[in-house]
Amino acid sequence: MITVKIRYDSIEISGHAKDSIVCHAVSAVSGMVANYVESQRWGRVASDDNGYLKIYDVREEYIGNPLFSAMTKALYDICEEYPENLIIEHV
Repeated sequence: MITVKIRYDSIEISGHAKDSIVCHAVSAVSGMVANYVESQRWGRVASDDNGYLKIYDVREEYIGNPLFSAMTKALYDICEEYPENLIIEHV
């Protein structure tokens, strides 16, 4: 099961899904956003090889940016189609 924790200035993704298509989809969406955040210095990124990714300390002026809205929408779409593989929590 992949768990996504959405906070005001961060998003944290951890775990693995039973269905590899879900892992690939979540990785593609979140990895693209993480790479952009890091390259533009919008915030910080932490990750490991075990399915963990955290985008955090997002600068105030970028919180609510359409890029984050698009990522969140994509994750909710994946969750809707594969609810047994992905859970999203607002904390």
